[in-house]
This record gives sequence, structure tokens and C-alpha cells, in this order.
Amino acid sequence: MGGAALEVVSGRQHPEEIKTLARLAEKLELMASCGSDFHTPDNSWVELGRLNPLPEMCTPIWHDWAH
Repeated sequence: MGGAALEVVSGRQHPEEIKTLARLAEKLELMASCGSDFHTPDNSWVELGRLNPLPEMCTPIWHDWAH
């Protein structure tokens, strides 16, 4: 089993859940990702692209991607 990253921010999470996932990613030496949980315009719980930022302690999965 393995992996490189953990989705730390997803949709409309409580800030404490984001902190917990950020600490877990740091502890397991995983990079972090985020997603808005957007599915279609008909779902009113979240707007496309609207999400909380990754906590500063997280290394974003895209950190080492070539530009």
C-alpha cells in the first residue's frame, strides 16, 4: 500500500477537520491536495472553484510539477 498525497480540503469542511487532516498529512509525510467537491451546477452546496486554502503546513501535490 502506498500513496503520495492526502486530500486535506474538500468541499465545505469544518476548519477543525482541515487542521486534523493537515496534521495527518504532515505526520505521514504526504503532500496535500484539495478539491471543491463540485459535481454539477444543479448541486447548490458548493460553487465551482470555491474552497478553503490548504494550510501553510501542507506541501501541495503540485509543488514539484514542471511548469
